[in-house]
Amino acid sequence: MNIQNAKYILPNLFTLGSVFLGLQAIAWSFDAQFAAAGIAILGAAILDGMDGRVARLTRTQSDFGTQLDSLADAISFGVAPAFLAYQYALVDFRIGEVSFGLLVVAVFAICGVLRLARFNVLAQRAPGAASSHFVGLPIPGAAALVVLTVLSAERTHVAFLRGDRTYIVLLLLLSALMVSTVRYPSFKKVRWSRRHVLVALLGATLLTLGLKLVSLFPALLLAGTGYIAYGLLDTLLRRIHARDARDPADDPSDAVE
Repeated sequence: MNIQNAKYILPNLFTLGSVFLGLQAIAWSFDAQFAAAGIAILGAAILDGMDGRVARLTRTQSDFGTQLDSLADAISFGVAPAFLAYQYALVDFRIGEVSFGLLVVAVFAICGVLRLARFNVLAQRAPGAASSHFVGLPIPGAAALVVLTVLSAERTHVAFLRGDRTYIVLLLLLSALMVSTVRYPSFKKVRWSRRHVLVALLGATLLTLGLKLVSLFPALLLAGTGYIAYGLLDTLLRRIHARDARDPADDPSDAVE
């Protein structure tokens, strides 16, 4: 094997490592090792973030790597968090003989797969183009929120959301956001305007405050919640602005001669 071929294998090893951690997280979820499962999914997210950067650094981007990355994400950030959420909080939610909790996590995994399929289609339409935003909540972000709720509960020994219908609402909200048209910053190609600087400072402040008040995982959960809220608020403000631009209050065409 020559060096050039080895360069193409390197980023794919990070992707395959993400798959391994996702499968390990599923196994740990069924063994009730919830904290370990959550850490494994976060580790998969780190590897997922590194494979693309390694590919760009070595100039070994390929269609094969793109498709492999999506398949890996479906396992590590769709199926694995779904099983973790089910085993941790929803295994006892039943309606008669039907496992309602399983239906909820199935919706999460399905929406995650749909989100990945849409991303692939958009990437094929504009290959090589780096956008400053994502359309819909990225599946690693949704998975991280699911994981951080579990890790925060395990860390603080407060079983919030466990056996609570609120957790169902959270999972369905994340599912809807993944297939929505809500825009979220990608940080891959961000033009640092005044608004972006303020948002970054706010995020850093929330994270610091969270670390002061609690510990790492609850602080990260707080920061992740802020990211979710930012996308919703930003999209709402954009739509209000677009509506006002289409229908100005002082439209001269409405004036009476």
